[in-house]
Amino acid sequence: MKFFYLFLIILLISFNKKNDDEKPCIKITNKKAISFYEKAMDNLKFFEKNAYNLFEKAIEIEPKYAKAYYELANINYKKALKFINNKNKIDKYEMYSNNAFVYFGKVAEYCPSLYNYSAFFFIGKHLYEKRQFEKSDIKLSFFIENFEIEKRGVENYRNANKMLNNIKEYNYLINNPVPFNPRLLSFCTDEDEFLPLITPDGEYFFYTHRYEKEIIKKKKKLVITMDNKHIFLTVCDSERDKHTSYKNCDIYTSDHINGKWSSLKKLSSNINSPHTWEGQASISADGKTLYFASAREGGFGKLDIYYSKKNKNGEWSKAVNLGETINTEGNDKTPFIHSDNKTLYFSSDGRFGLGSFDIFFSRFENGKWNKPKNIGYPINTENDEVGFVVSRDGKNIYFSSNTLSENHEKEDWEIYSSELHDKVKPQEVLFIKGQIFDDNGNALTGAKVELLNTKNKEKSFAMVDEEGNYVLVVGTNREGKFIMTVQKKDYFFNTEEFDMNNLEKGKVVKSNIKMKKIKIGESMKLESVHFETNSYELDEISMEYLKNLLLFLNENPKLNIEISGHTDNIGIDANNLILSKHRAKAVFYFLIENAIDKNRLSYKGFGKNKPITTNDTSIGRALNRRTEFKITKM
Repeated sequence: MKFFYLFLIILLISFNKKNDDEKPCIKITNKKAISFYEKAMDNLKFFEKNAYNLFEKAIEIEPKYAKAYYELANINYKKALKFINNKNKIDKYEMYSNNAFVYFGKVAEYCPSLYNYSAFFFIGKHLYEKRQFEKSDIKLSFFIENFEIEKRGVENYRNANKMLNNIKEYNYLINNPVPFNPRLLSFCTDEDEFLPLITPDGEYFFYTHRYEKEIIKKKKKLVITMDNKHIFLTVCDSERDKHTSYKNCDIYTSDHINGKWSSLKKLSSNINSPHTWEGQASISADGKTLYFASAREGGFGKLDIYYSKKNKNGEWSKAVNLGETINTEGNDKTPFIHSDNKTLYFSSDGRFGLGSFDIFFSRFENGKWNKPKNIGYPINTENDEVGFVVSRDGKNIYFSSNTLSENHEKEDWEIYSSELHDKVKPQEVLFIKGQIFDDNGNALTGAKVELLNTKNKEKSFAMVDEEGNYVLVVGTNREGKFIMTVQKKDYFFNTEEFDMNNLEKGKVVKSNIKMKKIKIGESMKLESVHFETNSYELDEISMEYLKNLLLFLNENPKLNIEISGHTDNIGIDANNLILSKHRAKAVFYFLIENAIDKNRLSYKGFGKNKPITTNDTSIGRALNRRTEFKITKM
């Protein structure tokens, strides 16, 4: 019984507190005012203007007539919505929106609980849109606390919670600023410089320079492939498309051939369309996926981000929307895919942010893009942030701005750089580049270059041009080793091993590859075939590596080989001879088990008898412990 009394007292205290926090609705008794209100409600559906005047007359008689104020507020609110996306009628939007705000304020004053406290929702929403978040938080929180879920306005309840969550996020961003120290780049002048682009290898920096403001009306984004051989850029028509409200823009490409850039070529209809807007391209590290922004039917918003993949014939597939995880009902644009192929940066006004357009990032994990996150304040501000590029090593960003100048009267666009904070950095990448030669030092074309991650077994493939230049880029967490293999018919394959622990972070690895022509009697060391001490069992990495020998034998079906095992001079000679034979035999059986005809193969152990260098040093002995194969028949 004591519990019941205690519960009743608490309930009464809570009830009295709620009533103390708000005024009761003022009762309207004037019959003439009520008559005007009722006539107005009858006219509201078909004769809105007449109804508006009648509501005003009701208020003249009863200045605290909350229901009449509510209808006036609602009429103005609906009119404001008609102009919300019309930049040419922004003054009308402001007028009707402000009128609604004033009238909803009267409702909150004279009858707070009217229509489930909805006036507080609209007041809070207005303040939210004006970015007066502290005041908005108070009104929306009051609405949520008093809202009765079983009554009208459930959609308002959901939207209020969404706005409160956004305000919470805003406060978090402002109260937890990220490191940001923008530096003006030295080449900037008194004219406009914008749309920076740093080549993936960091050797070249491109940007747009405006000489005559009359001449260049539209900024065009440029993107370049990893090998610095292919560029993609946006070209727009001079006049607006009669079918749309914007100029038709398309993506073009140009190739660097014999020291010159080719004429611009428009990408196919799989990407460009006659009456759509395409632009702001970004290319993946392997050159096989093109990301871009487009305004077209079938998307989630006005501007969406799409992608297209290049097939084996060099043709781009039909563009695919990146999906609702990335795209919103608003504008999502200026995509930048980092060299790690897993981190996407882009601008959006369809997500809550510090300004109209904020920069967000998303990572590709477990086969899908994760929820985008704001890169933080003060990188994002109340101004529009649209598009920046991230250096290959992930340390720096490059972007253009017309608000960071020390001369605040100066509105020229300049290019800045800043360090990128750790939480939004891309994955570290291993960047390997070089040229492939034959025995005589001539550039070798048509080779296939593959990079194997020995930890997760993922493979990446290089871009190789007509001069034998190749580029390989792959994301890495600095664990394990990578094996690069170069294959070409009629040549020995070539391998090189990269241990991330021995590579300088962020540095471009340059490796020129010499390919040896196949000849009878020529031998090749199987570089990445390793055995534990006194063991002849192939480990997992060795078996992955031996797949290159499988491919080599399959592409050269007339070859016969002899597999040989070798040791250093440590230990008993007879034991070393047996061990070397067993190791050669292990490779022999691996090839047979993978469908190589045993009649093409032989094996032999040589022990310590055929050293390739001295056994007097640990380095020399390591080199002498090896497995090779020799061409015995062609």
